[in-house]
Amino acid sequence: MIVPLIPDLFSVLSLKHLGTALRQWREQWKRLREHNAAIKLPLGQMSALGYVIFQQPIKLYLGANSYSKWMREIPRVYHEAILNESFEENTFSLKDDPHCLQVFKTYYSLKPMAIEVRKPIFHLKPADGALGAYGEMVPTAYREYQQLAKNIAKRAGIVLPEF
Repeated sequence: MIVPLIPDLFSVLSLKHLGTALRQWREQWKRLREHNAAIKLPLGQMSALGYVIFQQPIKLYLGANSYSKWMREIPRVYHEAILNESFEENTFSLKDDPHCLQVFKTYYSLKPMAIEVRKPIFHLKPADGALGAYGEMVPTAYREYQQLAKNIAKRAGIVLPEF
């Protein structure tokens, strides 16, 4: 399981609710398997591989402090709510959190182009409208998504061919 997040109050609250829901689901599944031993059911041991953060553009009226506050809060809430681990303050930063798979830029300007031409943002070409600064963002997006794929594969124990 990979959890997509943005650094805001709603994502942090959603993480807490997701953790509660996952614990309830696992317990219910365990009871279901016990009461239906004759049926071969999967173990239902969904493992959390990590989370991905999609950065939002900083709104000047909110300031960078609000954004930073939620970025710092995500590792603690993820470890406590999803992994059910105690989390010491300042244990590690977001950058050092092994469960943070990637922090993405939003690429807001590329999304409408990608939707219109029905391509992923990392495959846009100048003919699709990715010119100038937009065109320069495409290889960056490609590298970020490629790194995410590698991080997910590593966490899942999957060996990827070189690409």
